Amino acid sequence: QDHINAQSDLAIATLEGDQEARDLAIEHLKMFSQDFGAFLATATEGNLPEEAAQEAVWMHEEQVIKTFDLYVEENYEESVKTYREGYAFMFGIGETLGGAIVTQMPDQFGDGSMPEEMPQTGFGGASNDSSMMVWLSGLAAAALAGLFVFRRKTSQE
Repeated sequence: QDHINAQSDLAIATLEGDQEARDLAIEHLKMFSQDFGAFLATATEGNLPEEAAQEAVWMHEEQVIKTFDLYVEENYEESVKTYREGYAFMFGIGETLGGAIVTQMPDQFGDGSMPEEMPQTGFGGASNDSSMMVWLSGLAAAALAGLFVFRRKTSQE
């Protein structure tokens, strides 16, 4: 079972007050961290040690659980703080994984210098096309409005 489904199961179990289902979802997350950590170690030919990978993936899952639990407890400030810590932690995992891949296949990554030009992705930049920024700003505003309505509705119930 993948971690997204297990996280969903955890949320549902928590909202339904089903401790047994919640414990089962956490066990699935632990299994995922073991399996995915083992996969990363195998995929990098051991350049990312299995135990370290498993531990890092589990730490991520624990941060997600803690963020969710703090939110459920209506401790929004700590929930956001934990979310940000978890977000930053994932950059470290990415750097470590990237380093393991470069060690595994150094010939695929050149001399390590930065490219002189960024690739042309077709999206242009803010100076070339402000319509993308307008669209993203509108999307963010709609999401915030939806969250406000949802929170207001749930607090009235």
